[in-house]
Amino acid sequence: RRWIRIAMQNLNPELAKSFGVDTATGAIVVGIYRNGPARTAGLTPGNIITNVNGEAIQNGEEIANYALNMEPGTILELQGIHNGKAASWSVTIGPKQQ
Repeated sequence: RRWIRIAMQNLNPELAKSFGVDTATGAIVVGIYRNGPARTAGLTPGNIITNVNGEAIQNGEEIANYALNMEPGTILELQGIHNGKAASWSVTIGPKQQ
């Protein structure tokens, strides 16, 4: 199994409004695990992920599925919103730790 060490909540219209964003699909980063690939890539709680490898995503499960189907060392390109502005992160997939 693969991992990026991130905790997410699915974005919905109410959350989108509270974050001041126009999209209601994607996932909000709610936690970053210490010493994980997501932290190394610069993701922080409050980031909103809307695209993975250039493809729009509907929810956090889609992000997890991308990561689970990639080999460790592969780069997962995430696009989204950071502090109200477009942002992107390159996350290196890590092996699942026991």
